[in-house]
Amino acid sequence: MIHLSKAIKTNRKSRWQFASDFNLTKAQTEVLRSLSEGLTMKEIATARRVSIHTVHKQIRLAYERLDAKGSNNAIAIAMRAGLI
Repeated sequence: MIHLSKAIKTNRKSRWQFASDFNLTKAQTEVLRSLSEGLTMKEIATARRVSIHTVHKQIRLAYERLDAKGSNNAIAIAMRAGLI
């Protein structure tokens, strides 16, 4: 039995995925959480003490792992999966 609170349906795939299927790193999860709180990439970089390029790469990799089309889509998928 699939528990709907633990599984989500992705945009481009027709299979259910669980939060653990995304394999986001801690950094990618933290960056997505910060984006969902309205912080800019520059603010995230400053808070995490990394370069803006690092933040941009973490966001891009998170989008790929979530199969998201953009930040709003990635945040929605992550929230539904219970990642953030």
